[in-house]
Amino acid sequence: MKFNKTTYYIPDYTTYKTNTKSFKNLKKGYSFYVDFKLDKFIENEACIIGRQDEHYMGLFLQNPNAIKFCWHNEAKEYKDIFIEVDNIYDEMNVLVTISDEIRIYKDGFFLGSKKCDDILNYHDKNVLIGSINPHFEQWECAFDGIINEVKIFDAVITNPNSTDNLYSHLMFNDMSRFKTLDSSGNGNHGVYYEDPVYRNEKINEYTKIGPKQKIV
Repeated sequence: MKFNKTTYYIPDYTTYKTNTKSFKNLKKGYSFYVDFKLDKFIENEACIIGRQDEHYMGLFLQNPNAIKFCWHNEAKEYKDIFIEVDNIYDEMNVLVTISDEIRIYKDGFFLGSKKCDDILNYHDKNVLIGSINPHFEQWECAFDGIINEVKIFDAVITNPNSTDNLYSHLMFNDMSRFKTLDSSGNGNHGVYYEDPVYRNEKINEYTKIGPKQKIV
């Protein structure tokens, strides 16, 4: 699916508690896997997947030619691991494992790691796909390109093809009007993040997340 200032996010729980796994499953070691292709930079950074907070964390592409994973520690200090690649516009499969060490793999090959013993606890923060600050005019870090697939594992894994420890599995060609469905069976669907400036009413079982963003 083409992303161009498009953002999805995974809420913690629906009002009716239909999720079988919550953010608590991501409190310790977990992993992000993303299949994507960047078309162009809108800003100097493009966020593929992250967790939203004043002290954010996530997987970014850095202009002109690098993959970056960044986070904040318990002292609210910014930290990152920065890895140059041959061509930032190639289609990539990137796996990031997050525990007391950040490890990054691209197309099955290990690229690098960095210790992060005192990483800030993000266990109650939204998981965002396509931007770290959606509809925030000055620093969205919006991704302009194709995101095909996102997998989130509630464990540190090395094989992204495994079906064990899946928290959410989103295929962006399998979508309803405002959601991309979680095929893991855990009910952690990706929900379209609509600009709250225009509409902010609550509609269905996702109303617990409002009123900051409209959930449909």
